[in-house]
Amino acid sequence: MEIMRRFIIAMLIVLGIYFAWAFYGRGVRSQPDYRLITKFQTMNSPSGKANIVALHPYMTTLDYSGASAFYNKLDYYFTEIKKAGILRGNTTVLLPEHFGTWLVAAEEKKAVYEASTIESAIRTVAISNIFQYLYFYFKSESENRGRETIFKMKANKMANIYQYAFSRIAAKFEVHIVAGTIILPDPQVVDGSLTIGNGPLKNVSVIFTPDGSVLPQVTSKKFPTVIELEFIIGGTQKVPVYDLPAGPTSILICQDAWHQQIHDQVTLDGAEIVLTPAYLYGNEIWSAPWAGLSSLPDEIGSDTVSMSEGDAWHKYSLSRFKNGTAISVFMGGQLWNLSTDGKSFVNVKEGIREAPDQEPPFVLNTWIY
Repeated sequence: MEIMRRFIIAMLIVLGIYFAWAFYGRGVRSQPDYRLITKFQTMNSPSGKANIVALHPYMTTLDYSGASAFYNKLDYYFTEIKKAGILRGNTTVLLPEHFGTWLVAAEEKKAVYEASTIESAIRTVAISNIFQYLYFYFKSESENRGRETIFKMKANKMANIYQYAFSRIAAKFEVHIVAGTIILPDPQVVDGSLTIGNGPLKNVSVIFTPDGSVLPQVTSKKFPTVIELEFIIGGTQKVPVYDLPAGPTSILICQDAWHQQIHDQVTLDGAEIVLTPAYLYGNEIWSAPWAGLSSLPDEIGSDTVSMSEGDAWHKYSLSRFKNGTAISVFMGGQLWNLSTDGKSFVNVKEGIREAPDQEPPFVLNTWIY
């Protein structure tokens, strides 16, 4: 009995030390990195019936440290855009792929935001939430159980912050918002709010309206990258067409825009505008030789000779949409060791208009006739 008593005391001490460490350093306050939007590039004259504002942001790990930090960064950007006079009741704002994904780091230890690599950050999240982590880990059946576990463990918090921030911003500025993308399990819209289910993870985008609600349709990425396929699945439903002020609009998430079959489907369903939230991993690769997609559509082939990454995006993605305006916006910032690149661009009948050659943040504003 004495041995058992000592063992229990020792375990209580160990658990006490663990919980003290696990909760120490949470609730970190964001140190703002609110860089000025110095460039507002406009396509067409402001006599159009509506406009689409593509925000190429600069985000840091601390912007994802909690609901307040995330909301405040959004509020800063939208306030700056409003000052420029281009946020109106008929405006739709487009944000990049994975803009909401990094909320997976929300409300964690300070060490998570200071980690030099995403792998180190994930380890800290796992260890400091070990009991939750183990619960979801042993339920996982994906190829990358660790990655799936982290996202499912944090899914409810991610969805709540995403919903809270974008709903308030859309209502405050009275605009529609294509809220980038976020990775969630079996996401759906219930009574105007984004909710999660118990199914597999998907990379999705939704549209917030000027009253703060979410339009019913969820757009899922149909062709995830090889890395994404280790822990998420592609969408199987048709890409929806949304009735927006600028016209019937579809969202083609990143490399979905490279697939002719999706362009054919949304065109047949009446889309006049295609918006692409995109994310390009790498550093200074937009002008570098194109290495190809992780899984090329059959109609593209594998010839990458004398073509840059940017040239390939121009040739093989939004130029496939022949029914109207197409806009792609990329992510920028300093997120652990995840370097980002890509030049946001607009594709219209007159040709391609690329973003300014400068560091983000910046805005591409397109008036739609």
